This record gives sequence, structure tokens and C-alpha cells, in this order.
Amino acid sequence: MSPLLFCIAKEALSRALTTLVESGKINRFEGANNFPFTLHVLYADDIMIFCKCSLKNLSQIMTLVRAYDNVAGQRINFHKSKFYVKSIMPLNRIARIQLYF
Repeated sequence: MSPLLFCIAKEALSRALTTLVESGKINRFEGANNFPFTLHVLYADDIMIFCKCSLKNLSQIMTLVRAYDNVAGQRINFHKSKFYVKSIMPLNRIARIQLYF
């Protein structure tokens, strides 16, 4: 994929993530004092997405990522993908989330 097309595809992904938050389909991660945290960070071929840890949010994000994968032809390497949770997260909840990967 040419660099320009790559940038356009990433911009579309960025806007789609923002639309999911604005429509209430995913819940944004909040920092101290309920300050809205950055939703996502794009850098070269990497992306970090920040949201509240719920199966609903993960399901919406995975649906978007798979659609992006099909349209843009940029394959997500799930073996290199990671997710991070708060240290106080119950282990059974973490196990359910890991099923998506």
C-alpha cells in the first residue's frame, strides 16, 4: 500500500473510533477526576486504543478492526497484539477478554 493510501486508511480508522465514542457504542477511559483520556494513538503501523474494560467495548472495537482489516487490507497480527487492564481486575474477567485474542 502506498504511504498516502496508508495515511488515508489510518485517518478513516481514527474517525471511526471517534464515531463509536460519540455515538455511545464504546465508553472512553477516564483519567483522574473523570478527565477524558486520549481515545487512541496512531504511530506508523501501530495503534493504541484506550477505553473502559468491558466486553461490550471490546466487541465493538473488534468489529471495527475486522471491518478495517477487510476494507483496507491491512492485517492485524493478533499474536503481537496486547491488552492491558488495571491490576485490580478480577482474573475471570481477564480470562473472558483474552478469548477475543
